[in-house]
Amino acid sequence: MTCKTLILVSDKFIDFTLDEKAITVSQLSAMLEVPEHILPGALKLIPGLGLSDNDIEELTTKINTQCSSPSRWDVSALASRPRPAKTCLSHKRLPRSTLIGPPHQLDENRFRMDLCIDENSELMGDHQTGQHVQGMVLVEASRQAFLAVTEAFFQGESEDSVYFVINSMTTEFMGFVFPVHSTRILITG
Repeated sequence: MTCKTLILVSDKFIDFTLDEKAITVSQLSAMLEVPEHILPGALKLIPGLGLSDNDIEELTTKINTQCSSPSRWDVSALASRPRPAKTCLSHKRLPRSTLIGPPHQLDENRFRMDLCIDENSELMGDHQTGQHVQGMVLVEASRQAFLAVTEAFFQGESEDSVYFVINSMTTEFMGFVFPVHSTRILITG
């Protein structure tokens, strides 16, 4: 049995699936309704952007309970997808609106965070082309990255009420960001 690898993205990125080796949550759900003998080979799913915890849980449950041969659906990578940072680091109340993973320090001036977009976040509801991540989502992710790094690495333990403020922010886009796994590097120096 041949194994085809596809990037699983949220339904908001349906237009991305037209030209790429990707599939949306709804498309995969529909495939699970097709008799398995009609489907060619096995399928390995790689997590893309926009997926919610609920999406992953529902698909995994459906595969494990309704498919006669769940082993043909490799969903192992979905369980190890990047997770969002705690809301206290992003200064958001709803976990679905946190767009970054926990910050990891690479050296004195560089930090790494995964981009973790849930299609149900506050910024994904409108102005979505379905091909790429919109610029405002990336600007908000950058703002959250600044806050997360300062909260996690620059606030002293004895400081009770420190507040960080962005006085200005300049943004330049060099190309599109597509809904695949993405890591950002924040340079503080």
